[in-house]
Amino acid sequence: MDKGSDVMTRRTTVLLILSLLTAAVYLLIVYRALSSIEITQTEYVTDVVTVERIVTVEKVVYVEVESASETANPTLTYAGTFKCTAYSSDYACCGKYPDDPAYGITASGTTAAEGRTIAADWSVLPVGTVVYIEGVGYRTVEDTGGAIQWYNIDLYFESYDDALNYGRRELNLWVLS
Repeated sequence: MDKGSDVMTRRTTVLLILSLLTAAVYLLIVYRALSSIEITQTEYVTDVVTVERIVTVEKVVYVEVESASETANPTLTYAGTFKCTAYSSDYACCGKYPDDPAYGITASGTTAAEGRTIAADWSVLPVGTVVYIEGVGYRTVEDTGGAIQWYNIDLYFESYDDALNYGRRELNLWVLS
C-alpha cells in the first residue's frame, strides 16, 4: 500500500467517524426533546385550531405539549372513541407457551412491552402509529389480532391477571403526527 492511499484511507475513516458522531449527537438531541414531552390538563376551553391544551368538550380534545425543544412539537389528531381491552403473552391470550420462539413477539416482529405495545386493526391504525389514549398515555401500534377490528384496541400487559383486571373500557384516542 502506498503513502497516498494510506492517507486517503485515514481521511475516509476520519470522515466516517465524524459523520457517525454527528448522527449520534442528532439522535441524542431528538431523543431528549421527545423524552421531555409532558401532557398537562386544564379546565378551560380555547378555540385553538392547533393542538395546545387538553380541553374536553363533547369529546373534542386539544393537547398542550411542553417541550425543552421547540422542534419537538407533535400534534395530536382525534381519532375517535375506541373499545379498549387488554392482553398478555400468556397462553390464554395468545396460545403460546414461554418456550415457544414466538412467545411475546408481536405481529410486527417486535417484543411486546407493557407501557408501549398495543394491538389494533392495521386498516384503522397502521403498524408503527403512535397514539395517545385518554387516561393511559402514549402507546405504539405493534400488534394485531383476530378479535381486534375497527375501533377496538388491546393494551399489552406483562401480567395475565393485570390484563384480565383491566376489563373493557371506551376511551378517546388521538394519533400523534
